[in-house]
Amino acid sequence: MLLTRDDYDQSGAIFDARRTVDGNRLTVDFDLVLTGAGLPEAGKVAGNGATLALASESEGGVVRAKNYNIGLGWVGNKGIAFVFGTVKGGLTPSNNYVAIANSVVGKSGYPTLLQSAPAVSKLAGSTTHVTVQASGGVVTIALNGIERLRRTMTLPRDAWVGFTASTGGNSQAHAVRNVVVKST
Repeated sequence: MLLTRDDYDQSGAIFDARRTVDGNRLTVDFDLVLTGAGLPEAGKVAGNGATLALASESEGGVVRAKNYNIGLGWVGNKGIAFVFGTVKGGLTPSNNYVAIANSVVGKSGYPTLLQSAPAVSKLAGSTTHVTVQASGGVVTIALNGIERLRRTMTLPRDAWVGFTASTGGNSQAHAVRNVVVKST
């Protein structure tokens, strides 16, 4: 599923609005594919990044892409987003990170990061297998089988599962493949 083309000022979102899931008992596996002209090796800056998003139906989660310049295509939605960032800017920790964000927009225009960690492998210019698991009040994010982030938190019980991305003033194609969503 292509979220953004390899071009500037792009944003995209795909949600499964047919059903909601309990975000607290969930496993989502997918391959994140980030390719294109904006790769750092080409001397350019990669696109902002992508998210796996849990948009809360009861909070009025808006399931559409917003704010293509910054905000990962997530800004304006309600719920929680698992962030796979490729640009350092504003309050983001580096140009290669994973994070958990809420729907509050910070001063920089990015979603507020609740917790972040460096990614083990380079996200831009690669395919990365991602597993996000929530069970018993604990959320984990693993990249290529290596746990990168763990947080105790409660997620929306009525979430639409989706993906968002944005390129901002940079250029990069964002896509997800082989998506498997399981309620546990």
